[in-house]
Amino acid sequence: MTENNRGIIVNGGALTADSLAVGENAQVINGAPGSPAELVGHLARIEAAIEAHRSSLLDPDDLKAAILAASSEARRGKPNSSRIVEVLKEIAVAASSVSPVVELVKSALSLLHRQ
Repeated sequence: MTENNRGIIVNGGALTADSLAVGENAQVINGAPGSPAELVGHLARIEAAIEAHRSSLLDPDDLKAAILAASSEARRGKPNSSRIVEVLKEIAVAASSVSPVVELVKSALSLLHRQ
């Protein structure tokens, strides 16, 4: 075993978890993987990043309106995932020079592809 390990070590047996967060600033969002609650959480973080990087974005108001529309869609009983993916891709292109926003969008897209 190495000293200063910052990961997870499992010897024998199995690791079973509904949620698992590892590392500095790791977060667990309640809900099953790919659940609407998890998606809404991702979209809220994108909205916050848009607001935080407002001065670096060409049309922050348009991006905020787009992410709010995607959030509204995600909260519907049967959300249209295709529409949410389309909006996220548009945001990624429009915010391509702002890596924190792009990384959050990639994470949300990854979540949608797991569903």
